[in-house]
Amino acid sequence: MARAYVTVGLKDKAEKLMRMALYLDPKNRFVARAAARFYIHIGDNERAAEIVRKTGFSRFDPWLMASDISIAMMRGKRSGNIKKGQQMIFSSSYTPFSISELASALGTVEMEYGTRKKSRDLFNQSLVDPNDNSLAQAEWAMISARIPITIQSGLNVKCSHESKVYKALELNDARESIHHAIDWICDMPFSLKPVFIGYEISTSLLRDYDLSSNILGVGLKSHPNDPWMLNNRAYVNARINKLDEAEKDMEQLEHCNKALSESMSICKEATHGLIAYRRKDREKGRKLYEQAILRASTMKENSEEIKVKAQINMLREEIIFSNYQNTSALMELEQLVIPNEKLELVKLRNEVFDEMKKNEKNQG
Repeated sequence: MARAYVTVGLKDKAEKLMRMALYLDPKNRFVARAAARFYIHIGDNERAAEIVRKTGFSRFDPWLMASDISIAMMRGKRSGNIKKGQQMIFSSSYTPFSISELASALGTVEMEYGTRKKSRDLFNQSLVDPNDNSLAQAEWAMISARIPITIQSGLNVKCSHESKVYKALELNDARESIHHAIDWICDMPFSLKPVFIGYEISTSLLRDYDLSSNILGVGLKSHPNDPWMLNNRAYVNARINKLDEAEKDMEQLEHCNKALSESMSICKEATHGLIAYRRKDREKGRKLYEQAILRASTMKENSEEIKVKAQINMLREEIIFSNYQNTSALMELEQLVIPNEKLELVKLRNEVFDEMKKNEKNQG
């Protein structure tokens, strides 16, 4: 019941039921792991760690030990169970499936703080008989840290949607990756991670802004006032001229009573600029974008990336407003220097050129 409530954004009711489950059976492995995951979900990592520790079994049960080690990493700490876990992995007293998540957690620790060889060996151990979590973690380690892990073909792991997303992305198959991302979202509609990844695939790789909007709609059911999702859904809806929907999201963002980071505040101003352009108010749109670009220039972190993204979006709107006749804006876009040739920004710029070619073809 707690899972069902958190899926539709009723976190207080979900927490009440989770507390009830813990009261009824506080030492139950399944209940403890589910409760820990819930508290991580709502941002209370300290409470998650306490729940696992209070079972009294986190030094003996490989599943709870895996949770303890992973939660400690999230908290920026080092679990006291690492040495015990390493002994457990190589004791031959547990089935490969029982120690799969523990080996994966230890592999992640070695990847972050230890050696690549130890990390590789532990991830390979986790894949002897993996579950969905350990398989996904191994795929992620292969892609993000280039750990040379051996993943056997034909593994039949239930609910391995996350792993399949990473595999498809590794093969540059955007269509296949979004298929698995949607399955992942359906399996875990309360989790932000599949929503974020699904949004990035549909927006950056597929340019399917209707799909992007729908994906964020799922995420907003469990996180109804998330500023990032509200702003980005407004952005993609404005891109496909669903301006009333975009303005509703921006209005909700204004009243969500959450302190915005500096970068989020700049993005919000830029999105207002996009909506103004699409409402045919070029002067207002340009002013808002220029303000956002100026503010981004003074940021301490990620300033160049945020500034360039705003510049690309503003120049695109200038070009569209002129029916692709604004040659100075087009020249400025072509000459724009993209920091570290960031792929997302390169694709965003190239999208404008693709749209211009399509427009020329239609007119010709």
